[in-house]
Amino acid sequence: MLTTEDGLIYEGLWAAGQIEGTGKLIQPNGDIYEGDLVAGQRQGQGRVIYANGDTYEGGFEADKRHGQGEFKGADGYHYTGNWVAGHIEGTGTVTYPDGSVYVGQFREDLADGTGKITYPDGSTYEGEWQAGVIEGTGTATFANGLTYVGQFTRPQPRQRRHELFHRSRRLPL
Repeated sequence: MLTTEDGLIYEGLWAAGQIEGTGKLIQPNGDIYEGDLVAGQRQGQGRVIYANGDTYEGGFEADKRHGQGEFKGADGYHYTGNWVAGHIEGTGTVTYPDGSVYVGQFREDLADGTGKITYPDGSTYEGEWQAGVIEGTGTATFANGLTYVGQFTRPQPRQRRHELFHRSRRLPL
């Protein structure tokens, strides 16, 4: 076991004097990582329990989330899908704290490409997104049955319950 002056605690395997293999790393801020480590960095599969109650389980590369993984926020935010260099990137599914669900493509933590969001009242939007905002061709179907098919240019909702977009929140590393 290693304990440093700043409060970092490591229990696990070593190789050639370095943290290497499977282990448990407790950060001074209270974050706890259990999983694979290479040259002292998170690499391979692991699980983090953050001090604020958030969790992440999945792949790591160069000490960042990478590959398939699942993030669960203490506030009810839940993402399952692909990560690249610590960012939500590729395809995945987000369930927001209000119960809205987005399934589709992401770039740098935001909906970007094609995707579908379903709101708790049954309203949906399916189509193109840019940087977390509805932008381009798509179909909006409202809870009352009305449907709009066509072009969207950064729509602004008139009523909160008909909000047409969600912005992803920034996630702790």
